[in-house]
Amino acid sequence: MTNYYDEKSVSVTDTVFITPSGDQYPIRNISSVMVRQFPERLALIIGVLCILAQIVLFIDSKSSPSLVFLIVGLIALAWWYFKRKYVLFIGSGGTMQEALSFPMYKGNRVDDLQKISNAINRAIAGLQKT
Repeated sequence: MTNYYDEKSVSVTDTVFITPSGDQYPIRNISSVMVRQFPERLALIIGVLCILAQIVLFIDSKSSPSLVFLIVGLIALAWWYFKRKYVLFIGSGGTMQEALSFPMYKGNRVDDLQKISNAINRAIAGLQKT
């Protein structure tokens, strides 16, 4: 059995990919692997637009400023900040599923996910050679 990756409770061998939570993905069933940032920037855009709308309302002396835009904007920005994560997606049987993720605010771990992704790809390539 060839071991392609074995660090931080993650293991990739020529037969199985094991996550820290104990989930096991047989290498022969994996068709693709990708690392992505999630969620997209929609919450960031909403937050910035709401805060800009609040600033415009503060500058415009004819209308009474409402704190709704500011509150919604701050909630959207906080949600975007704390929900951002790097995700390792596994493709199997025509579907993509989240196999492993790391929150961005706890440090940049995208390199770890990329190493795991490369190890899974090497394991898949090793299966194709046999």
